[in-house]
Amino acid sequence: MFVGQQSAAYVYLKNERGLPDFSHNLEWSSSAPEILSIARSEDGRVTVNALATGNATLRVECKELGLSQERALRIAEEPHIEWF
Repeated sequence: MFVGQQSAAYVYLKNERGLPDFSHNLEWSSSAPEILSIARSEDGRVTVNALATGNATLRVECKELGLSQERALRIAEEPHIEWF
């Protein structure tokens, strides 16, 4: 990701029949909120925002099911292209 960029974040849980299961509470967190912040809308959508350069880990946890997932992210300055 680049500084100033936003991205949607989601997880996909399935029940025992293989159907989507949205009935569980998910807790999202960032290892470095000064680098990667998390915003949740009223309808439950989650967006991550790259605030500064560095490394951060995005984590989602479902305590009811004892599941968690992590994703390491590197935030960099957007490259500048010069045309000749």
